[in-house]
Order: sequence, then structure tokens, then C-alpha cells
Amino acid sequence: MQPQRAVAYIRVSTNKQDVGPKAQQDEIETWCAEQNVKLVGIYRDIGFSGSLAPEDRPGLLDSIQAVKDRGVDLWVVAKRDRMARDVRYASLIEIMVERNGGQVVSAEAGDRWDDDDPMAVMFTQLKDVIAQYERMLIRSRVRAAMAAKKRRGERVGTIPYGFTVDDDGKTLLENPVEQQAIQRLVELHQLGTTGLRSLCRRMDEEGHPTRSGKPWHPTAVKRILSDYNTT
Repeated sequence: MQPQRAVAYIRVSTNKQDVGPKAQQDEIETWCAEQNVKLVGIYRDIGFSGSLAPEDRPGLLDSIQAVKDRGVDLWVVAKRDRMARDVRYASLIEIMVERNGGQVVSAEAGDRWDDDDPMAVMFTQLKDVIAQYERMLIRSRVRAAMAAKKRRGERVGTIPYGFTVDDDGKTLLENPVEQQAIQRLVELHQLGTTGLRSLCRRMDEEGHPTRSGKPWHPTAVKRILSDYNTT
């Protein structure tokens, strides 16, 4: 009997997470070996939140398309929360994978992937709810911390790309390198490069830095263009 074939999806929000890309890959590869599953491809989203919609995660979209293009049976993640930290998106991803002829499975110890077992299905769905709850809990703690900073007179909220904060913790100062990148992005858009992914590619090719040091992302490009009223 031929072993089932699978593609893997790996996601981390930041490079500081304990369960990094290598740990996830090791867990998936171990699971595949134990289950006699042949792993034929690995797709990654590094620096992408699990709260992002599927269309905002290029690695995710590529992995789901690979289910159809490579004719695989399974779409594997190390843990359910690597797929999404939003119940709606987790359900949507499963539907997208199933439409391409595959099945979502998790390599986490104790997980079962028998769709005919009501108990297994219930516990799988509970994991998605817990993942969303954890994300909302973190957000609540962040909001509390921001409120405390505001009461102390410190600046709160995300520092806009193109700026940095002065030593007083409140005053915004222009960041020359990031300001130059903004000017080039706006210029490319006005010259006719309108696709967000095309703009990302041009900015990466020309060496304009993002704040995180990672490749440009369509969401960030759209936000900057919107701030400068060019969208």
C-alpha cells in the first residue's frame, strides 16, 4: 500500500517564539515518519500572525494550492494554532484544503484525525476556540499595559513607519531611512505599479528596509499608501 502524501505548513508570528520554524518542522517530520506519510513539501509564513486572513498569508495560500497541484492527501501543521488563531479562519482554511482534495491534520501528540469520530471532531474544534481565546487574552493584556502607559503620560500605540520616538517617550521624530522608503513606495505607485505584491517585490529588490528586517508585506504597503492618500 502506497503511503499517503502530505504538505506541511509552518507559521510563526515573530522570531522570538519558543516553537520556532525548526521545532515545528521536526515535529511534523517525526509525525509523518510514525504515520507512514510521505512529506513532499513544506511552506512557511515567518512573521505572520495567526489572526491574519488566509489571503494575507502567501505561504498559506501556496500550501493550500499545493494540495491540488501535487495531488496530496494531507495538509499538516505542528499544532492547530499554527493554522489560525481565529475560529472563522480555521474553518475557512479547512474548507479550502478540502476543496482541493486534502484533509487538515495536526501533528500534536494526542490529536486524532478521524472525521467519523464525533468526540475527535469536538475536541479539534475546541482547540480552535482555545487558540482564539489565548489571542484575545494577550490583546486584553496589551490594552491594559497601554492604558497604564497613557496614565503615566507616555506615548501609546504603534509608532508609524517612517518615524521613531524621542527620548521623552512621546515626541515623534522622522526616521530618514524609512522616510526615503516611503517616498520611493509612493513614487512607484504613482508611476503605475499598482499591485500590492508587485510593489512589495520592487521594494525588496531595491533594498528598502522594513522595520522588522523581513520582506515587504502587502498589508504594510496598503497601510502606508492609505496614510498618504494614494490608494
